Amino acid sequence: MKKIFWLLAAFFIVSCSIDENNETIYQSYGVVKEDSNTSGKLYVRSDEGKIIVPSLSNLLSNDDRDSRIWMLFSTNDNVDSDTIKANVYDFLRITEIAFKNQSDESTSNEVYLQEKNVWIAQDYLTMIMDVTANSEISLKNHKYTMYSDLEIVNDTVRMEFKYDRNNDSNNITFNKIVAMKLSDKIAVTDSQPVVLAIKYLTHTGYKEIFVTYKQ
Repeated sequence: MKKIFWLLAAFFIVSCSIDENNETIYQSYGVVKEDSNTSGKLYVRSDEGKIIVPSLSNLLSNDDRDSRIWMLFSTNDNVDSDTIKANVYDFLRITEIAFKNQSDESTSNEVYLQEKNVWIAQDYLTMIMDVTANSEISLKNHKYTMYSDLEIVNDTVRMEFKYDRNNDSNNITFNKIVAMKLSDKIAVTDSQPVVLAIKYLTHTGYKEIFVTYKQ
């Protein structure tokens, strides 16, 4: 099984490994965008504002537009440039968190989550959690849901994250990345950021993580 070694700093394009040919490998989170000036050509806008263009033109499809992604790549370009052409080694379309306005009777399995692995960028809430599953195939049947009435009270929106393992076994531990688009749910301005108070179940009971959503 291929193993990915996640970096603690999720907000920067950083070197994460060097292969036998001394080729530096980078990882980045981003959102797939469409360039209206080039007949709809697709590219990745990284969280730090870079334009990353995969060398394989068929890597991105129209279905990927405005999707949250993670990629592992090398480049011959200066990584400080605004636009980078990337030789992509691994590409992940991040699982979308389902959203419901009202809570229901469903329960949640325990969530293994650290505050450093929860952030907002490009209007997306992104969360990295540890999960266990029988295999990568059975992991696809796990469900991730966020509940909130989206009411803003004292600059705070309360949410509850529920995780359903679908009665899967716990043979293998995976890093699972999930994301949810916020701009179509919560309106914020430069002068009025909103704090998301996210409640979730741990092995010791319920906890809350607080993350600020701003322009």
